[in-house]
Amino acid sequence: MSYQLRPEKSFTADVTAVAREQIAKAIALLSGPPESIDTGIHQARRCFKRIRSLYRLVGSDARKFQKRENARFREIAASLAPYRDSAAIIGACTALHQAALSGEEAAALDRIRQALIEQHDGRKETGGELSERIAAAKAACGEALEAVGDLAFDDGRKKTARRLAAGWEKTLTGIAEALEACRNSSDPSHYHALRKRVQDYWRQSALLGGLWPSAMSMKRTEAKRLADTLGEANDLAVLSALADSGKLPAEGDDLIHLKVAVNRNLFAMQRDCVTLATSLFPEPPAVESRVIGLLWYAATARGQDVPFWPDEG
Repeated sequence: MSYQLRPEKSFTADVTAVAREQIAKAIALLSGPPESIDTGIHQARRCFKRIRSLYRLVGSDARKFQKRENARFREIAASLAPYRDSAAIIGACTALHQAALSGEEAAALDRIRQALIEQHDGRKETGGELSERIAAAKAACGEALEAVGDLAFDDGRKKTARRLAAGWEKTLTGIAEALEACRNSSDPSHYHALRKRVQDYWRQSALLGGLWPSAMSMKRTEAKRLADTLGEANDLAVLSALADSGKLPAEGDDLIHLKVAVNRNLFAMQRDCVTLATSLFPEPPAVESRVIGLLWYAATARGQDVPFWPDEG
């Protein structure tokens, strides 16, 4: 099945089926051969994010479950983060190298990039700890798979429509709060918070994409572009923090070139992200959320005329 909730299906059954599929996929990805483990970890972490976005969307009626499982998948992802993060940092340094403004800057960035690659490969070659972490992650995924059975919703049309509207509004409220913080500060933590909520919006747009395919597809495309740019900005911020802490394999003029390149590119990315986010989310959270609830309610009406937001009950 696809990563999508379908109004014609039992809501509880559909949510649990989507969750189980993503968990099973993550386990399979973490069970791959050693030579593809970088890709496997990256793709498995994406599965974890899809699951967390799903649970956030429906969590207003399953708060304890959502809180518990969100913590579980956050811990699983964090246990694998050092291996994925080192690959992302190499990617960020490669992008800086490709955008270098001079031959001297390009040479300095290439030396740092090569040193980072050697560091990353050395970590994989001493991979006993990684194997242990992957085994623990797979075991935790198994527990999460069993926990899916704890989910049970009121599948009524009104309840479900309101549940989805509440989840959508929570995501948009998080975006609005993070965006306001980004307008007032260049602190990378604000942009990281914005990225997480935009990623939720992008994934939740996929989950409910069948309600209004053309509009949701357009929103999803723009949200993906914003999330990707925010991700690149976050990788640069991590690279900058490592440089400031002395944990990068670089020193002297090479380190100076790196910091100059990071600051130049990070500022431009942050500015572009605020502009794009402002145009993508122009309305108060309650407005779009109400539309989502109405669309779901109408889609489950089986041909009935539904010209209004359903009454309580």
